[in-house]
Amino acid sequence: MDTHTCTHTIWSSGTAPYICPHHLDPVHPDYSHSEIAVYTDGSFDPQDEQPNATWAFAVFEVYPGDDALRLIDWYADRVCLDPLDPCWIGATIDSIRAGEATALVWALLWLCAHGMPTSAMLYSDASSVLHSGMGLWNFDLEDQLMQRLR
Repeated sequence: MDTHTCTHTIWSSGTAPYICPHHLDPVHPDYSHSEIAVYTDGSFDPQDEQPNATWAFAVFEVYPGDDALRLIDWYADRVCLDPLDPCWIGATIDSIRAGEATALVWALLWLCAHGMPTSAMLYSDASSVLHSGMGLWNFDLEDQLMQRLR
């Protein structure tokens, strides 16, 4: 599994999409003594009767020296292909790549919206999407979703 560490500050007043919230923390706790781990995944089965790409991410709090993870939040949904939908972030076709990239974009937006005061580890099994988003690999410049991820 590939990882990338990023440190961020509060710079966005936006919020993550209200799709499938599982809020265990309605009050913003102090995460300054822990690390944040974000696991992302996308899926696509072209054999389904109505194939749809899907995405999900889960945010965990990790205490240094402790093997336990504490679930903070998670979101999941189908990849939105409608440019008129407020949750559209650039995907134009259902594909595994769209699912993986959508999960990463929403996870990064969640981190920015919540202004985590600590570093975050992103875990993804989509090397081509992750490396393209980090600027290490090229991608089709017409791909709006990948542009937004980058």
